[in-house]
Amino acid sequence: MNKYLGQIYESDIEHSPYNVVAWHGNYAPYKYHLSDFNTMNTVSFDHPDPSIFTVLTAQTDEVG
Repeated sequence: MNKYLGQIYESDIEHSPYNVVAWHGNYAPYKYHLSDFNTMNTVSFDHPDPSIFTVLTAQTDEVG
């Protein structure tokens, strides 16, 4: 199910996306805890280093 612009859409598939033959590679279902990550520009539990928002500039003879 998906809600888009106030409407609910539903789509059915006839097979499982995990039902594959000759599974190759490192694709595997996984999950992680969102509490282990800090969203930028928030003070949830950690203050990020202000230098991550620094824009490096260099003077030039050309305008723009």
